[in-house]
Amino acid sequence: MADMDGEKLQRALDRAKIDLNESLERYREAVHQVAQRADGVPVLCRIQPLWSALDRELRGITAQLIGVAIGSIREREIIASRRRECEEKGVLLKNIGASRREIIGVFGKVPYGRSVLYPADPESAGRLQEMAGAKSVYPLDEALGLDVLPFRITGDMMCRVAREAVRAASYECAAEQIQQAYQVSISTTQVKSVAEFVGNCVLEEQLKLAAAAEQNGRGNPDKRRCKRPDDVLYLEIGSGPVCLRDLPGKEVWGTCQGAVAFRSARVQTHPNRQGETVYQVLERDCIGYVGTPGEFQPHLLALAQRNAWDLCAEVVVRSDGAPWVRELVAQCLPNCVLLVDLHALRETVGQYAAAVAGETEGESLAAEICGLVEAGRLEEALRRLEPYRKSRLPKGTPDTIAFLAENRDCMDYPQYRAKGYLVDSDAMEGGGVRTLLDRLNLHGSRWTTEGARRMLALQARYLSGDWDSVCRLVRRKLYGEETPEQRQGGKPCGSHG
Repeated sequence: MADMDGEKLQRALDRAKIDLNESLERYREAVHQVAQRADGVPVLCRIQPLWSALDRELRGITAQLIGVAIGSIREREIIASRRRECEEKGVLLKNIGASRREIIGVFGKVPYGRSVLYPADPESAGRLQEMAGAKSVYPLDEALGLDVLPFRITGDMMCRVAREAVRAASYECAAEQIQQAYQVSISTTQVKSVAEFVGNCVLEEQLKLAAAAEQNGRGNPDKRRCKRPDDVLYLEIGSGPVCLRDLPGKEVWGTCQGAVAFRSARVQTHPNRQGETVYQVLERDCIGYVGTPGEFQPHLLALAQRNAWDLCAEVVVRSDGAPWVRELVAQCLPNCVLLVDLHALRETVGQYAAAVAGETEGESLAAEICGLVEAGRLEEALRRLEPYRKSRLPKGTPDTIAFLAENRDCMDYPQYRAKGYLVDSDAMEGGGVRTLLDRLNLHGSRWTTEGARRMLALQARYLSGDWDSVCRLVRRKLYGEETPEQRQGGKPCGSHG
């Protein structure tokens, strides 16, 4: 980095210190006045807008200070050095003056000026295009590391924009949230483009891990490694619809698969208001992909390997009873326990009972059937449904008789409960596989296949509580391998806490 104008920068620092102290003093006085009131309005409710105002002031001071710091850089030295480098490679550059630019960060918008160097002749223009794929050179941008940014947005801010895109119901809502949180205006198109760029960074890494898992295969568990006798690895697997429009004017319904992994050692229990036991998963690891079950298989295998499936006492796979899950598990996760989620069982039976017996009688019929199955009396439940075997079912209604018959070996709930398995996702707090997949099926959502894969990759990292790894992947994409100093700010890639 070139030298800075120390005197100019020091004046800016002194001015920022004064502004900061004044802002903090105003905030302290305002909070003190609020605390003295006794009008029945909670103090915290009055302090929140004061804090928001202070936050805006601090961002403005930071943006101003950064702008001055950039303006204090002695650009002439950078330009001279860059021109010498290019001349050695046969590229002659001429300075055509300054160009204004704005960069958006978590601190707001920072305007600054920088000089533009253009080729001095056609031959230099051809060589510059061949060497750097560019028509001009911005030495200051290169010195600041801004030349690699695909948008006029810093890498950290891109990650925050992508996070809002994952959390919001639409890109329009995300743009509004960004405006409120950071006081910067980003268009819906920009939000979409940034989310796709960040999502592609995550998807590329996910595909690498899936390819490595597929190449390694299941492997043989190392007998020298100590197993965790009381630790069970749970894998919740499911699928959902997604509306795809890869071809203009043509929409088709595709399928996305997802899985959520968590270990019993990281599950806590507590009673809810009704006195029922509720399970809280403290750490989960999610994965998702848009494609066929065969394409999803290496991603599932990578998820299991990443969570040390071979060290756990048992691997329990929970699903909605779909045949594709049974086939997939048989291929890549042998010797695991495959069971039908109780929540999925109740939904399936409830829809069927309402269709064949009506809403009123169907509710009691569904409760009876589910009670028999949960008690381990599945054959008796099938006999109870025999009178409805020839009933005409509305389109989309699952055939519960066939469902129970096909999954009879996955519904031994008395034995599952005796072993302490978690069989009911409805009794668990936090996002499961449905939460993961529902992001692609919000009202009015339309995706390209690649766009859906990128968003699903982001959603998986968000639900895993591992957004730090997303930020590291973006930094690596922009600037190459991280330095030890950069790595200190985040969790290791294998951490999902």
